[in-house]
Amino acid sequence: MRPLAAADIISFYASTRDLLVLTSDGQYEHFDIREIRSGQVALYSTVTTDEGEVRILLERTTFPDADWHPGPLARYDQLDAAPARRVAKVIMRDGVVAPLVQQATEEGVDEWERACAVAEIVAYCGGDRVEAARHLGTSPDVVHELLEKKAATA
Repeated sequence: MRPLAAADIISFYASTRDLLVLTSDGQYEHFDIREIRSGQVALYSTVTTDEGEVRILLERTTFPDADWHPGPLARYDQLDAAPARRVAKVIMRDGVVAPLVQQATEEGVDEWERACAVAEIVAYCGGDRVEAARHLGTSPDVVHELLEKKAATA
């Protein structure tokens, strides 16, 4: 697991594929809509493919009319780095980290599940526990304690 980067967005933009997805093993891949076997093709939804479940992070059709760029999105048919960074940041916050935060903060979630979700958030934040704590609305000390619990029981 790693943070989504501008290079991932640029690579997707340059591809001919319809969807940028997050696989269940934390990889970013490009898919075509026809590869979806079940589920609704919508932003941040989870769908099933022949390779398993994936979360849709970006649809090609959202590029032309999205509001994440104040000026031209691309020049010479190549996505500029600044808009790509903004796109990656929005997707990481809303499409990757937010579902994990919800999972980690749901009532009734046991400590092990919470610790696993927090560990994923930290991984997607590039190992930055302070940033992970910010997403979770808690202190870095709480994040550290949960990571210690996970490490002790793994």
